[in-house]
Parts: sequence; C-alpha cells; structure tokens
Amino acid sequence: MKHRTSIPAILAIAAVSLLALGCGQKTIPETISFTGQIVYVDLEGGFWGIIADSGTPYEPLNLPKDYQNEGQRVAVTARICHDCASIHMWGEIIEILEIHGTD
Repeated sequence: MKHRTSIPAILAIAAVSLLALGCGQKTIPETISFTGQIVYVDLEGGFWGIIADSGTPYEPLNLPKDYQNEGQRVAVTARICHDCASIHMWGEIIEILEIHGTD
C-alpha cells in the first residue's frame, strides 16, 4: 500500500517550520552599556577582554589598540553579537560602538 501525503499538509508543515525559525524576521541588535576593566586573557594564543563591574566577561571584536592595557577602566556601549563565534569560548562576544576611559 502506497502512503500518500497531501500537498496542503506538506505546505502547512513547511510554513510552520519557517515561522518557527523566524524566517523573514529581522532581529534588532541588543545594545548594552557598562563599565568595567580591560583584561588580557592568556588562552588560545591570548586575547583582550573586558570584565564588567557586574562580573560579566565580554570578548570585544574590535577593541582599539589604545585600550589594550591590562587593568584599564572603561565605559562601553556595544552590540551583543548573537550570530558570532569565537575559538576562545570566553565571555559574550560584542562589537564596541563607543568606548572611553573612566580613570
């Protein structure tokens, strides 16, 4: 006996799947502001990070050279990069929009 699947059933399943995946929706990047301290993390070849005063670690994609100083206090406005990946597996990845020293 042949199993027959109706075309409307297949289309309904496809439509529900696309809606579940958020297809066609644009997400608004989450912008955050915090103060914290620049740290050099000696993992996976080493990289610069920022530990917020709340204790949350952030891995900036674009920390300017002028701010690559261990222990420097900074105020940051950034976008959380939800679709980014890193080999470091340390902290939340961010793109810095604004940064300035607080000392």
